[in-house]
Amino acid sequence: MAFESAFLELMPHSIVVKRFTKATTAGSTQGTYGFANYSTAASTYRGRFVVKNVKLVRSDGSEFSGDHVAWLATTASITRRDKVTFHATTYEILQVGIFPDETGVHHTRLVLT
Repeated sequence: MAFESAFLELMPHSIVVKRFTKATTAGSTQGTYGFANYSTAASTYRGRFVVKNVKLVRSDGSEFSGDHVAWLATTASITRRDKVTFHATTYEILQVGIFPDETGVHHTRLVLT
């Protein structure tokens, strides 16, 4: 069995990512200035979603934590401004990690809250 096939067996879930498109620049009188807009087309990736507390450190040294981790079988560009949906619950991305192996970029890890 090839490594890739064995690796994908560990990723039984479908995880949806909606791309951040822009923040609104109009409508400040209605309280919507800076409101995030997301793509209407979502991307679905094969992955693994688990509940796991992960401690993170900000650049100023203060600590905060995420409470879920998702590993995705993709090398697509995902940013902290995007949103993740799993089982009808939407999560904020706290950290994006891209992991290579000997052949290059292999998968993406997201720390979520």
